Amino acid sequence: MIRMYIFFVFCAFSLLLGANIVTGAVSQDTISYNNSELPGSGQISIDSVVIVCGEGRATVHVTYSLTDVPRFLFLIFGSSSLERIIMETLGFTDAHVVSVGAEEAELILRDVATVYGDGMYWLPAHTFQTMIPTVQIITPQEVVTYHDTMELSGIAYYAPKDFL
Repeated sequence: MIRMYIFFVFCAFSLLLGANIVTGAVSQDTISYNNSELPGSGQISIDSVVIVCGEGRATVHVTYSLTDVPRFLFLIFGSSSLERIIMETLGFTDAHVVSVGAEEAELILRDVATVYGDGMYWLPAHTFQTMIPTVQIITPQEVVTYHDTMELSGIAYYAPKDFL
């Protein structure tokens, strides 16, 4: 019974991988993410990013849509390849992944810098690897919303000790 299950999973994976190679969906050069020139050819489409800034770190909540093949692979093999795709798409190389699901993920950014001490912090400027429809940055003082953006400018904020 176990051999039959392993054989079935192997065949399904081989068929899916073969279809992706024929269509070019596996190649990093053809992954378009939110690129409107190649509709449906990307593996992931980022819907929104919310960054909550706190004391010395920031929490990133991202929502996305997956095409059928990555969704199937996520269900079968887990989240490691999906984590890599999300990290590459968002361009956060030093983030810690807290959770990854089929439609959303949560990351912790550690590159928030202390400015002059006393609870002042700096979230550095950032460039995403794709166009993001909605990006919201929440600090204790304000909420900044960007629409259809690939770049964020740096932002300074004050975070009381127990904010995040």
